[in-house]
Amino acid sequence: MGWNEGMIYFPPTYKYLNNSDRYAGYARHSKEKRKTLACGNYGDAMSLDLLKDFHWRRVKVLAESGADLIAFETTPNKVEAQAYTELLDEEDIKIPAWISFNSKDGVNVVSGDSLLECASIAETCKKVTAVGINCTTPRFIHDVILSVKK
Repeated sequence: MGWNEGMIYFPPTYKYLNNSDRYAGYARHSKEKRKTLACGNYGDAMSLDLLKDFHWRRVKVLAESGADLIAFETTPNKVEAQAYTELLDEEDIKIPAWISFNSKDGVNVVSGDSLLECASIAETCKKVTAVGINCTTPRFIHDVILSVKK
């Protein structure tokens, strides 16, 4: 018998800007709001430097807040993982961090990047004390944990 996952009938996740009713990714000079699907594929316009600039202030605020840990959750691609690890090193963040990824198929993160490549990027940073998986179909979790653990 066992457990069988049924169809998922809920809308996709969208990211909002903090303390705002604006969706992340809105056109800065436009009054139009637009949804940005949390799929991890930001297109060719998104670079490592832009992601680092985007996350820099948040990382600094968390590091200076007295938090015990910084949790980078539901990381959708390897360039974002790279941005986190470089910020942790370059900004000499003193508290530990973990990075969790989500997987669309048990092998790749939602952007299509290899989950193992993403985990390897996280592993290169001494301040990253754990790598995890979240927001992933339950049937993939066991195999993902085993493959990342290797």
